[in-house]
Amino acid sequence: MIVPSIKDDCLMVRDNVVLSHVPRNITVAPAADEAAFIGASSSNSSFRHVFSFGVLEYAGYKFMCLFRFKLWWMIQSFRDSGL
Repeated sequence: MIVPSIKDDCLMVRDNVVLSHVPRNITVAPAADEAAFIGASSSNSSFRHVFSFGVLEYAGYKFMCLFRFKLWWMIQSFRDSGL
């Protein structure tokens, strides 16, 4: 099982840097084989937060993200680059 982790402000998978410049409020929790949940925390309460997760460095992995399409609905997107 591959366990993603954050080391030296970088999100690491299989000893490859996937994200660099990862802020300290970003967390990683393994979800399943070759999958992880990436989350963020904030010290203030708000109905709207915008977080930076870092800079995408390694484009050899595919990723899925969830983003809010409407206030009551989240939609998924599958990507292989940050563009």
